[in-house]
Amino acid sequence: MKKDQKILKPALAEVDQFKPIKSIKPIRSSVLAWVIRVVPILMVLALPLILWENSPLQVPGKEMFSTGLFAAALALFVFQVLMDQISIIFVTLWRRGSIAGVKGQEKSLKKAFASYSQFILEVEDQLNNKYQWAMGVVFALLVLVWYLPNLLILGKGFIILLGLAVEVFIAMLIGMVVWRMVSIGWQVWRLPEKYDLEIQVVHPDQCGGLEPLGNLCLSNALILAVAGIFLGGWISIGPITEYSEYATAYTPVFRVLLIVPIVLSFISFLLPLWTTHRVMVAKKAEIQMRLDELAKSIYAESTILLNQTYELDFTQGDERNNRLNLMRNVYSQHQKIPTWPINTTIISKFIAAQAMPVLSFIGVGDPVVKILNQFFKSI
Repeated sequence: MKKDQKILKPALAEVDQFKPIKSIKPIRSSVLAWVIRVVPILMVLALPLILWENSPLQVPGKEMFSTGLFAAALALFVFQVLMDQISIIFVTLWRRGSIAGVKGQEKSLKKAFASYSQFILEVEDQLNNKYQWAMGVVFALLVLVWYLPNLLILGKGFIILLGLAVEVFIAMLIGMVVWRMVSIGWQVWRLPEKYDLEIQVVHPDQCGGLEPLGNLCLSNALILAVAGIFLGGWISIGPITEYSEYATAYTPVFRVLLIVPIVLSFISFLLPLWTTHRVMVAKKAEIQMRLDELAKSIYAESTILLNQTYELDFTQGDERNNRLNLMRNVYSQHQKIPTWPINTTIISKFIAAQAMPVLSFIGVGDPVVKILNQFFKSI
């Protein structure tokens, strides 16, 4: 016990010195950080002006444009939450003791701390890599290519060009968001390859103490789900509204585009966690072997109590019975061994976010919405 206390005190001291995690900057550029926080607010504030009938900004297809603008703003808001969580998530993993040591090296808390601090700096460097700007340009070009046919049809008026400029700028921001999403997924993937993870089977989060990783990937998936909800909403809800003309015209294109956020949401949610899943499966196999041995001991102890009930005095009987109850409790506590760093709460949030896109894609969303619409009209 004294030896454990000597080890624990330095560990707690080192946790207090874990400044690299606390000071991590997902967006080092203060200008870019300010822009990403302010732009979605301006996008939401612009919606009433766009939708106002007497607005000087007569945007063609303003209803669809405004919902797309709101979806983009919502995605940026969710991204801000994700950026605010990163430091907390990585420091939580350390404080929980989930980082047990450097992979392939003798377990040393001091070495693990130094290596993990360096890993956090690598994460920050990756998030702010110069290629984020290249990703932004790619997304801007995609929007420009999408917008060009409308530009040829609608002309080159001031409002049209202003809308083009706004969409291209927002697309560039979203491209830089996507870069950080990909980077986060990659760092989550490589974490179990760099460090030995301590799977705490009886941890209250039901994820072996690794729930933060699941939440991080869920946030990534939710950003993508916003695009799916926008497309799925117009496919399923659009046709029963007064804007059915727009919805019907764009449904074939939107149904094809819907494949992208649905597939990428599942990939961004599950793929980065695959390496952690493999570690947890191996841990489960290891613990299962111990449980099998414990089950044999439980059987042996219960057999002794059954066969020697009348031969044991009260003291011996109580001692064996207490030992049997202890073994049963330990077996029961370790029977449910998590193999993914996700629990029912995380899964429920993911399913809720994917409901509209998936139902709309398979064609179930439209009938469900119509039934609900008739129901509410009859009330």
